[in-house]
Amino acid sequence: MADDRLLGDFPSTSSLLTGNQFKFNTARVPILSEYVIGVNVPSIEFISQDLVTSFGVNIPTATGKYIFEDLTVSFLVDEQLESWREIHEWMKRLGPMNDESEKIMYNNCYDSTTVGEMTILNSAYQPTFRLKFYNMFPISLTGFSFTTSAADSIQLQSAATFRYSYYDVEKL
Repeated sequence: MADDRLLGDFPSTSSLLTGNQFKFNTARVPILSEYVIGVNVPSIEFISQDLVTSFGVNIPTATGKYIFEDLTVSFLVDEQLESWREIHEWMKRLGPMNDESEKIMYNNCYDSTTVGEMTILNSAYQPTFRLKFYNMFPISLTGFSFTTSAADSIQLQSAATFRYSYYDVEKL
């Protein structure tokens, strides 16, 4: 007996996505890409609004506006602090911290071409999707702690959180 299911009813793959097959980079902070250990795929929310009616039932309507969750990138801190300092310096240039930092030029700190890219790899480590984050800039950078009480050496980590205008998902 022939299966009554159409070809489109079956998934195109039985392989599941794994959380350690990705790459992240941005031209604004190129050294960071060598040390990235985690990136979130931000949630997206479409805003709706109730249309009030005289019938006692409100009708939800689309507003055409979105809310994007912030992008957080976790990374290892290298001995020269380059991965951490790139973002620290970028943040310092976004707004003056003191009288001396006001003299720093606002050169290329935020522009409409600042793009972050996350490439998702399949089980054969081949690129399958690319998420592009447009007009991104850092809003927070975590610190890291030193300790002499650890028995083994510990790789220090930090995380940067970015805001951006929107992101696209591109199938490769």
